[in-house]
Amino acid sequence: MATLSSSTPTPSHPTTTSPWTRGARTLTDEQEVVWGVWMAGSFISLLSAGLVIAIILFFSRNQLRSSRLVLAIASATFLESVSALLSWITFEFESPLMCRFQGALTQFSQLSMFAWTFIISLDLYLHVVKGVSVSRSHELIYHSFSWGFSLLFTILPLSTDAYGPTGVWCWIRSDERGQVWRWIVFYLPLYGVIMGTIFLYSLVIRKVRTRVQVSYFLIFSSSLPPPPSPHHPPLLVRIDILFLLLLSLFSSSHPINRAKLNLSSLD
Repeated sequence: MATLSSSTPTPSHPTTTSPWTRGARTLTDEQEVVWGVWMAGSFISLLSAGLVIAIILFFSRNQLRSSRLVLAIASATFLESVSALLSWITFEFESPLMCRFQGALTQFSQLSMFAWTFIISLDLYLHVVKGVSVSRSHELIYHSFSWGFSLLFTILPLSTDAYGPTGVWCWIRSDERGQVWRWIVFYLPLYGVIMGTIFLYSLVIRKVRTRVQVSYFLIFSSSLPPPPSPHHPPLLVRIDILFLLLLSLFSSSHPINRAKLNLSSLD
């Protein structure tokens, strides 16, 4: 007669999969594509931002206010690229501490990127539309707002230990509490910055267009060139406006793309 121990099957317990097994070695085909594109784009962004920073610092271009604004947004872009490349280390060594650090750095750098995008549009608005002579004290306010705002909205999720693995990277977790934090400290500020930046740029473009039309009218209605106006932006200022406009729009596309990826089904 068979004993009870030999005939009774051993109860099986369901196995739980650690979130750290969702690293680079266990990705789905879709995640592999996203991971590769994201890593390649982050590496190119790192090189580009580093080149811009080197040019401004080593060629003394930081004497111009526009160059200092570019230096700030390039520094934020450089930090964001570093945080993206840290994803490989995070999942390769399955380090919870590194994951939290990378998630916080990602949050801080991306907030800084679109904060400086808004600051650039505000600076153009004050200079072109309002005719304000932007001084160093204004720049101090710019830095206090951008870095301070980013730091505050990075620290807040730490109060509930909200940073952790979220698919192929680390950021604010995708659980119910994490989703609330995402909207409070990322998506709502992002959408506000986008709308504010578009509004300010529309005012700048309308003002510049009006001045150009007035200049053409004065040139063709008189044989003499129009007298220079103290509030009329010279050619170099217009070049700075165009350059900062293109740079800020390019830089803001990175956190926007990140937002779309995090809203996808990769979590």
